[in-house]
Amino acid sequence: SATAGTGTSELFDDYEEGTWTPTYTSASATFSYASQYGSYVKIGNFVTAQFYLNVTASGTTSNQVTLSGLPFTSANLNGMAQSSGSVRFTGSANVTPLVSNNAATAVIWKNNVSAANLNAVDVSGHYFVGTVCYRSA
Repeated sequence: SATAGTGTSELFDDYEEGTWTPTYTSASATFSYASQYGSYVKIGNFVTAQFYLNVTASGTTSNQVTLSGLPFTSANLNGMAQSSGSVRFTGSANVTPLVSNNAATAVIWKNNVSAANLNAVDVSGHYFVGTVCYRSA
């Protein structure tokens, strides 16, 4: 315990590191990966997951595009969005992955655009690299 007493919330109860395989998902689209890899560190229920994706897409990506395969299911924070550390996307959009509640996915949101345009992210031929930080279930 970090302080005197019997509290268990102060105990270091879990440390893990490893790799994961990030993917994109989108209705009516398929993806071929030139590069895809990820790593993570989990301390307690806090996860820091790094990712790198480079793809070509076929079909339509005018639907919502999701970063999938996060190493742990996220906690339900009552609708509060869990966001990322830093990201770099080589496409024309300024994007942010927002980790979904109770899921191993992050919705890719365009920044500074109207709601009508939030879903269409052209990922084909672009690399997406970054870090998402979230609380696991």
